[in-house]
This record gives sequence, structure tokens and C-alpha cells, in this order.
Amino acid sequence: MLKEVLDYEVKSYETAGIDIAIFDSSQDESTRTLIKEYKSMGYNNISYHRTDPNQCIDYKIIEIWKKIDFFKDYKYIWLINDSISIYPDALNEICNYLEEDYTLIRLPVEGSGARDDIVTMDVNEWFVSCSKGMGHMASTIMSTKLLDDNIDWDLLRDKYVGSNDIHSADHGFFFTIGFYLERIAEIDDFRGIMIGNRRKWRRDSPLKNGKSYWNDLVFEVWAKSYTDTIMKLPDVYNEKERVIKESDNSLFGRFEKQSLISFRIQGLYSVEVYKRYKDYWKYVSSLNNEELFKIAETPVSILKEKYGETYGRIDKWSDNLSEIEKTVESNRIIVYGAGLYGEYVTGKLIRDGYEDQLIGIAVSDPSQNVDMLNGVAVKQIDDYSEIRDQAVIIVATLPDTARVITGILEEKGYKNIRHLF
Repeated sequence: MLKEVLDYEVKSYETAGIDIAIFDSSQDESTRTLIKEYKSMGYNNISYHRTDPNQCIDYKIIEIWKKIDFFKDYKYIWLINDSISIYPDALNEICNYLEEDYTLIRLPVEGSGARDDIVTMDVNEWFVSCSKGMGHMASTIMSTKLLDDNIDWDLLRDKYVGSNDIHSADHGFFFTIGFYLERIAEIDDFRGIMIGNRRKWRRDSPLKNGKSYWNDLVFEVWAKSYTDTIMKLPDVYNEKERVIKESDNSLFGRFEKQSLISFRIQGLYSVEVYKRYKDYWKYVSSLNNEELFKIAETPVSILKEKYGETYGRIDKWSDNLSEIEKTVESNRIIVYGAGLYGEYVTGKLIRDGYEDQLIGIAVSDPSQNVDMLNGVAVKQIDDYSEIRDQAVIIVATLPDTARVITGILEEKGYKNIRHLF
């Protein structure tokens, strides 16, 4: 996957004057060999560094950032993992911001966020308005002035990471959020910007194939660790519960009915899990304890009978889309949804040769979405009314949302509707 990503982006970074430092903990020499190949082609903006394969990702990040001498000649540091690229035209725009004196530069949250840039010098305003999604790789570019020789790395590691074992109850997953927010609260000249949600910024490698991670640790990561991280932040941040409730948990509905039923069918959610995270539900779910417990205790066989296999196939959407592709024939195609799933659906349709049939992406409110996704225009659903009889419309949302959208589409006269789930 790293080769695919570098093939796509290495020229863009070289042109932009950005150096790429690869920190590798793989067990063989393939990554080192790959970097040598790029350097032999004249890409001298790439360097190779080893990290300890026995350390979790946050321990590795700490060890990297402790190399203050390595970063002293740089103005900014940008953490990106090996499956993510930045679109070249977006990188050009980001480079304009790198010329300014910002402490943190945030790319917008996928599928949401203000259309205009948010610029602030107030750390609590940043916390409320811009910290959502800040723990994700590639989301945040930080000024190297956040690094200095006086940082107590052990204190921060113990506070926000704890155990090096990701399966330990004492392990935290959001060190970067803790670090950014701890550090900006300590400096006198904070100035941050969250870039407006005007375009698609990042590209996941096609080799990732739409896979999502942390599914087996979803409760440990998003219910417990994220909540713990936010609650441990300095007291200057005074809207902690609000930030937790408006976090990525709500963005993807992780702990709402549709997802919990799916987790129950997959064997991830049970009465034991309900009890283990009982102190966290009030922060991450809109369901009350009675509703949460009801899902946890309902036999899987009954849930499957009531909801079919749909809720248990959250990880099978790629296969389902392949089946949908077989049924569209020569019809025009509209994708409903410009979020995570809409991005994947349009990307796969284009890769599979349906680009000429793909008319556009429909949403309820274009003002809350990007203008283009994978090069496809995003418009209000009513803009496609003239072709509704000739189009297949693929609803690229989770099941509960899809049911509501389907009702709206049927009222508007759409008949040829397919569902990603």
C-alpha cells in the first residue's frame, strides 16, 4: 500500500518542497528497499527511519517527536499514515496556509464542517469548534514550536496512553489529541485555523478497499478512551461533555441503535459489554440505559429474524456494491450521500468503469457538504428530478438513515433505488 500511495503523491510533495520521513517498524526490509528505489529515481525529499515494532503507535509518535533536533529546521510536522494521500490540487491550497504562522492547521471533518475557514486565538474555541476528528492521521498539521526540550514526555504518555498493550484496560488511543490540546494551552501565542469544507482533501488508497479499523475495539476506543482523554484535559477546556457528544461517535452513529444492533449480531456487544461501559453511555449515546440493555440482552437469533442480515453486514458493503453494479446495466447512476460511504461508492464505481454513467451525488443540504467528491458534483436531490425515471439511485448510508432517505426518494418519484447495506 505504501508504494501505491507514494507513486500517487511523491511528485506532488517534491514540487511543494515538503520532505517525507518514513518511520517504519515492519519486520522485513521491503520498506527500506522501496525508499532506496525512490531515492535512486532522484527523490531526495524522502528519508527512512526505524521504529520499535514492539511499541504501540502512540509510543512510536512520542519517540519520533522527542527527536527535537531532527525537526529543528522544519516549520511544520504533519502525521500521515501509509494508506492516505493528499490530492495534488488540495496540497497546493494547503501550501498557501503553510506560509502563515499558525500553531495548528486542521483539515475539515469528512462530510461536515463550516464552508469558510475558522481562525481563532482562543484555545477553548478551538477545542469546541475544531477538535472533532483531530485524532485521525492527516487531520492536523502542527507547528514545530509545540516541541521543546522541557516537555515531560513520560507524564503525557502516562496520562494519555498508559499501557503499551492495546488490549489492556489501561491503554489510551488518543495521545495526539491530548498532546495538541495540552501544548496549545501552555503557549501564549496560539493561532489555529480549520480550513473550510470546500473540497475533498484526502484520498484513501484503493488497496485499503473501504476497510474500517478498530471494529473489534470499538467500545474500548470510542466509548472509553476518547471520553477519558477529553475528561483528562486541562480545566481551561470547559465544554468537555459537549465535545464528546459532538465527536466522531455522533458522526458515524457508533453507539446508536443501528450500530449497536450490528455489533450485537457480530458478537461485539453483550450484557457484559453494556455493564463494562455503563459509566460512558451518557456521553456517547442518545439511547437510555433501558434501550441499551434491551439490545444487549436480545438473542442474536431474534435480531437476525427481525432485521435480516443487513445489520450484520456492515463490513460487507464492498461485496454488496459489486452485486449492485451487476444490476445497473446502461442506466444513469446517482449516489445519495457524500460522506464516508458516498466517497467509497463513487470511487469504486469509477474504478470499475461506470464513470460515464455516474451523473452525480445527491444530498439533502449541499451547504453542509463538499462541492465535489472523487471529481463528481454534489448537488441537492431535487436537481436530479428530470432524470429520476432513467436513473438508478444508490443510497450510501447506514440502514436506519437509508430507510428515512428511501421514504423521501419514493415521495419524490424515484423508483429504481438500491441500498449499500
